[in-house]
Amino acid sequence: MAFGAAEIRLLDTHTWIWSVDKNRRFERQFAEEIYRAGENVAVSIISCWEISMLVAKNRLDLGAPAGIWFEKVIAQSGIKILNLTPEITADAYTLPGTFHDDPADRMIVATARSLDCLLLTDDKKILKYPHVRTA
Repeated sequence: MAFGAAEIRLLDTHTWIWSVDKNRRFERQFAEEIYRAGENVAVSIISCWEISMLVAKNRLDLGAPAGIWFEKVIAQSGIKILNLTPEITADAYTLPGTFHDDPADRMIVATARSLDCLLLTDDKKILKYPHVRTA
């Protein structure tokens, strides 16, 4: 995946949803980071899985099926989708220190660590984890 010279900003799943919904929390907390990133804004493919799971369990309503939502949002925003690699999946379960068991959070944190991205999140558990850079 080719990115420009600016640092990649990796959106956590909820942050991505907030950015699409124009949520005030997103604007207040992350808009400047996104502006500075330019075209270097990305989400992990695991966020697509997490959103699909939440929609299937009726815990999230996107107003459209997940696949259609992804197609529309990705095309309109130009956001990059970062795939998992064997190294990221291995790191997800060998993270240094103590980290909780949520598989999506583990994959997102491992992705941010692997690519040295700034992870934009409001997740208190991730924000307390000292082995990943967050904003």
